[in-house]
Amino acid sequence: MTPGGGVDPKKRRHYDFTLWRAAGPRRLMKWASPWGEGYPGWHIECSAMSLKHLGEHVDVHTGGADLVFPHHEDEIAQSEGATGHQVVGAWSHAYHLLSEGRKMAKSAGNFYVLADLVQRGADPLAFRYLALQTRYREPTNFTWEALAAADRGLERADAQDDRHAEDHRAPPHARIVPLIAPAHSPSPTPPAKTPAVVRRAIWRMIDAIWQSRQRHLGDPE
Repeated sequence: MTPGGGVDPKKRRHYDFTLWRAAGPRRLMKWASPWGEGYPGWHIECSAMSLKHLGEHVDVHTGGADLVFPHHEDEIAQSEGATGHQVVGAWSHAYHLLSEGRKMAKSAGNFYVLADLVQRGADPLAFRYLALQTRYREPTNFTWEALAAADRGLERADAQDDRHAEDHRAPPHARIVPLIAPAHSPSPTPPAKTPAVVRRAIWRMIDAIWQSRQRHLGDPE
C-alpha cells in the first residue's frame, strides 16, 4: 500500500509482498543477486531462519499480536510455498504490556525494567504474580497500584502459610492446601462454577510461585 492508501504500482496484485529489497547507496548489509544488489525482505528472513534451524515442522510459533498481519501471514505463504506442506502446527500470539493504559516507551517516560521495581521496594515476584493474572491474549496493564495489590496478595499467601504449616519449610502441597480447601480435602465439595482443571491450574501456579520464592531467597540448608 502507498502512504495514501492506494496499491503500490510496482505490485502485480494488492496482496503481493517483498521477498528481496533493492539496496540503497547507504545500505551496509547487501548482497549481489540476479536482480541487483539487495537484501532479503523482513518476512523471508524468518522463513529462511526457521527452516534452516528448526526444520520443516514446528509445533508452536509464538509472537506478538501485531505480527499476525502481514508478517506471519506472509511467513506462512513463503514457508508452505517452499515446502509444499503445513510447517507450523499452532500459532500463539500474545498481547502487549501496557503502562498506565498506554504503550510502554522510553519517550513516554513509562518504560520500566526489573531494577526499577526493586529500587522502589517492590518484590520482583509480585510482578510475576501480576502477570499471571492476565490471559495471554489480553493486554496486561501495569500500574504501581496493581503491583502493590499483587504484593499484598503474596503477603496474604505467606501469612496463610504460616498459620497452617507447622514447619515454615514444609513442602508446597502442605503449605498450599489450606488456601484452596476444600478442593484438596478427602471429600471435596468444590464450588459449582470452579472446574477441577481450574483448581489444579491455580494450585500449580501458587506452587510455582512458592518454588520461585525459595530460589530467590535462597535455601538455608
